Amino acid sequence: MTDSPFKGILIFPQRKIDQITYSQDIIKENITLLKNINIQIKKTFEFKLKNINPATYIGKGKLQEIYEYTSENDIEIIVFVNELSPTQKFNIEKLFATLNIDIIDREEAIISIFSKNAKTRFAKIQVELAYFRYLLPRLKGNTQFSRTGAGISTRGPGEQKLEMDRRYILKRIAHLKDKIKKMKAVFIEQSKKRKDLFTIAICGYTNSGKTTLLNKITHSHGKTLKRPFTTLDTLTKKRWLVNETVIFTDTIGFIRDLPKNLLEAFEGTIDVINNANIIIELYDLSAADIGVQINTVGNVLENILKNKIKHMVIFNKIDKKMGKLRHKSFEKRYSEAFFISAKENIGIEKFIDFLKIQKEFVKYK
Repeated sequence: MTDSPFKGILIFPQRKIDQITYSQDIIKENITLLKNINIQIKKTFEFKLKNINPATYIGKGKLQEIYEYTSENDIEIIVFVNELSPTQKFNIEKLFATLNIDIIDREEAIISIFSKNAKTRFAKIQVELAYFRYLLPRLKGNTQFSRTGAGISTRGPGEQKLEMDRRYILKRIAHLKDKIKKMKAVFIEQSKKRKDLFTIAICGYTNSGKTTLLNKITHSHGKTLKRPFTTLDTLTKKRWLVNETVIFTDTIGFIRDLPKNLLEAFEGTIDVINNANIIIELYDLSAADIGVQINTVGNVLENILKNKIKHMVIFNKIDKKMGKLRHKSFEKRYSEAFFISAKENIGIEKFIDFLKIQKEFVKYK
C-alpha cells in the first residue's frame, strides 16, 4: 500500500526580466516532477514579481497570503519553482515555523527525485554529494530536513550542534569526492580498453524517449518508465554497425534551469558525452514547450562540451497528436534532422542507414 501524498502548494513568482512565455508548461512540468516524490500540488500561487526580496525572495504581503491559505488547508509542503538562497530559505522557514511546514526549492526537489531514481552505487554517491553540497551553506542552528528527505540519511548529525553538523558534512563531502575519483579512475581504465570502439551518446531533455530509442537501435529490452530522470547512470548497449561493434550510451536527461551543483555532481555523464564520436540530440516533438527544450539542451551541451563533436538531431514522438501537427513545419526548419517514433518503430531503420554513413565519415575524416 502506497503512502498518502503530501499536500503541497507551488510558488511561481514571475519576474519581468525572465519574459516567461510558457508559464503553464513550467507549472505542469513542476507538478509532474513533484508527483515523483509523492507531493500532490493543491494550489499554485502564480504572480508577477517586480523585485526579488533579498531576505525572503517574495514580499511580505504575498507570504502572508500563502501563510493563511496554508494554515486553513492543512498544507504540509511549500515548493518554490525557483532556487532560494540559504538566507531566504531560512527566513521563510522561520515565518512558517508554527505550522510545521517544509519549505523546499527547485534544487532540493530535483535532488530528491534523483535520489529516488538512483539505483547503482555510483549514482547514489553522486546524488549524496549533490545533497550535502546543497545542505552545507543552509545549516542554521537545529537544522530540520524536509520530509521528502532526499532519501539520504542525514537526520542523525542534523539534530546535533551546528559545528558538528558542519564538520560531519565537510568530512562526508571529502569522502564522497574521493570515492567518485576512485570510481572514475576505474571507469577510465575500462574506457581505455574500449578506446578503439566507436561511441554514440544519446542526449536530450528528460522524458524525451532516450531509453526507448536506445532499445530500438540496439534491439534491447531495457526498462522504460514515463517519468523524469529515470536514467541517472549512463546506460550502455552495443550494436554491430558497418563491420564493427558500436557503443550506444543513454545519458541523464536535461531539464530547464538544472542547478549547476547537480550538473557538477554528474561528471560521469559529462565525461561520456565528451568522449563520444557522435552525439544524438533527441527531442519530444509533441512537447508543448519544444522551443524551450531545444534551447535548454543546446545550452547545456554548449557549456559542457570540450571538443567539437558531430551532432545529429532527432525529433521523436511523431505519432502523437502534436507531433503530427508539427511534423511538416519542423522538417522545413530542421532540414537535416530525422523524425521518428521510437515507440512505434517509425523512421528508425532510415535513421540507422544514415547513421552508418555518418559513422564512416566521422571515423575517416
